[in-house]
Amino acid sequence: MLIILVGFAFWSAVLIGLGTLPRAWLGRPLSDLTDLPIAFWIGWALAILLLQLVNFVLPIRPWGAVLVIALGVLGLALRGQEIRRLMTRPRRPPLVVLLVIAALVVFVALRSTTPLIEGDSGEYHLGSVAWSSAYPLLRGLGNLMPRLAFNQSFFLYAAMLDLGPFVGNAYQLTNGLLLVQVVALGVLSLRRILSAPRDGAPRWMFYTLMLPPALHQMNDERFFSLSPDSAPFLLGIVLLGECLDSILRPEHGGEARDVARVTLLSAAGVACKQSFLAFAFSAVLIIWLAWLWRHRRLNLRARVLALWPALSLGVLIAGGWLARGLLLSGYPFFPTTALALPVPWRVPSAMALGELNWIVMRARHPGVNPDQIVPGMAWLANWVRSLPNSITKPAEISAALLLFTLALWPGRAGSQHDASRVLAVTAIPVVSIGYWLVTAPAPRFAGSAFWALLALLILGFVLVAGLGGGDHGPVVYAVIAVTFFIWVAPLAPWKLSLSARTLLDARRGWRAPEYSAQVTHTGLAVNVPTSEDECWDTPLPCTTHFSDRLALLEPGNLAGGFRLLPEAPP
Repeated sequence: MLIILVGFAFWSAVLIGLGTLPRAWLGRPLSDLTDLPIAFWIGWALAILLLQLVNFVLPIRPWGAVLVIALGVLGLALRGQEIRRLMTRPRRPPLVVLLVIAALVVFVALRSTTPLIEGDSGEYHLGSVAWSSAYPLLRGLGNLMPRLAFNQSFFLYAAMLDLGPFVGNAYQLTNGLLLVQVVALGVLSLRRILSAPRDGAPRWMFYTLMLPPALHQMNDERFFSLSPDSAPFLLGIVLLGECLDSILRPEHGGEARDVARVTLLSAAGVACKQSFLAFAFSAVLIIWLAWLWRHRRLNLRARVLALWPALSLGVLIAGGWLARGLLLSGYPFFPTTALALPVPWRVPSAMALGELNWIVMRARHPGVNPDQIVPGMAWLANWVRSLPNSITKPAEISAALLLFTLALWPGRAGSQHDASRVLAVTAIPVVSIGYWLVTAPAPRFAGSAFWALLALLILGFVLVAGLGGGDHGPVVYAVIAVTFFIWVAPLAPWKLSLSARTLLDARRGWRAPEYSAQVTHTGLAVNVPTSEDECWDTPLPCTTHFSDRLALLEPGNLAGGFRLLPEAPP
């Protein structure tokens, strides 16, 4: 645990430093401790951008990690005095607030000592990190094993953490480090509500309400793995908070750097997980339209000059991500086969569609044997029955709150202005839920959309009912936050398993199943597990989908990438 806490502290400082560097274009002034977790997320998104660019020509370990650390240290050197002033100023948070944050961080670190048992990590997560750590981006990596072609830059972030004492153990930091920032943001936001209730109260209330659902992520074994599923959940919380902050400001608000910040975070989320696409696109669309409407009197040149950082960041991350997809598989949106390029390393369409069909099938038919699947819409009833409380509970309460809010709406003209803006932001999770329903409706692909929708509807109801104004506002917000926490608490993870090794260190030992080296027609030796259907730490190249048609694009050069030879005629 101690080594994990050190890792949390080190990488938090590095990414906060990186996030403060471009403050003039997309950051915010460091006026409160809540700005530090936001700076972390900006730094995290910038790290995704930098790691994508580095990996085109160099392995992430050590070059990508060294670049991010160097820029993070530079940011700390330039902004260190401002950060120290936040820590020492008279209006800093009370000691009890900092102790609560520290206790929750220790709790996350203890939970992060959980052994790595998640099957997908053994099958391809560890392999994706290993390839990114050891080599520049390989063309046609999906021909070695289709799931290695999943274009998820989250594994570049994991490879960056796969350094020093965390080599082979980056899973202990990847998701926990992100959760720590949301925990700090949630606790500090509650303190802001009580100390300055009229200063952005809806935004602070949103972060506070999303704290228990964020902690609930630790109930899933995928959280303690290299799975990219929790990152979009946590990023979605920050993204919606930033949208609220910009949209709810007075008419003169909504700065261009708000647009750049939301665009950066959205693009980084899509680069890490393709299922985040609808959520991110909706957030970008709303923030851009809101800014353009507020600044509609500006001429075209002024708009372009104001928005060029947002345009540049979006193009860089999205362009880098699409280029990665084309190099990994020959498809920009693998496993979908749209816009395929006629390149020699393109993964056969049958393999790509097989992966896509498997994802959709498992999402719509959880726990059903593939032989028992009935075509058509028969899956829907069983799917609804299988939904966990983390989906059904917020969905049910959201529907009720929406009806109550609409019933109160007439005659509430004084409260409708801010409430209508909050309800406009609900379009982001609503569109995301709709996209999720028609694609692959597995609970883990929904991200934070259901909980975020509920939190936004709670805010809308409070504003329409006029409960958040006046001297009683802080008490109302506090009561709602505590009630919400108690309601969600039964879902949260409170069990811990303590031992001396857990408290001092809990590094994972090297694990490799029994494997054999199989040789393709071209003489390429590939390691194939024989005792189980997962590679884990088997030496590269490893695959669970051996094909004797596999060949190197550049004979004798593994770093050149892979292709599949045409099938021999019958």
